[in-house]
Amino acid sequence: MTNRICSTYWDRCNCSSVLPFIADERTIMYRERFAGMYSSWAYSFAQVTVEIPYIFLQAALFVIITYPAIDFYCSLYKIFWYFYTMFSTLLYFTYLGMLLVSITPNFQVASVLASFCYTVLNLFSGFLIPAPVSQL
Repeated sequence: MTNRICSTYWDRCNCSSVLPFIADERTIMYRERFAGMYSSWAYSFAQVTVEIPYIFLQAALFVIITYPAIDFYCSLYKIFWYFYTMFSTLLYFTYLGMLLVSITPNFQVASVLASFCYTVLNLFSGFLIPAPVSQL
């Protein structure tokens, strides 16, 4: 459970930290698109692709630090799946931040919508602790 809480914290940090950068780059993209430099598809593809090595490094450092600290069973198969899960989750939340900035008019609205998304995702992730069921 502690690992999931830590993972959720890093996911939200990734999503929140990408918001201002993507919002600042929006004006650059508009300027270069109107100047005829390149299409918006090329810009979006480059934005998505450039995040992969950084998130790979972030997930690798996370696994190197937390896997032995939590004292999970040490097998290459399980370490790989732990890394893959963390890498995919970090990518998802980073891309979620990019999506929220692209569909909202400014950074502040994207921040509010991101906090709403965190709440909804946490609500449906299965971490609600049910009330005790009485056996009558």
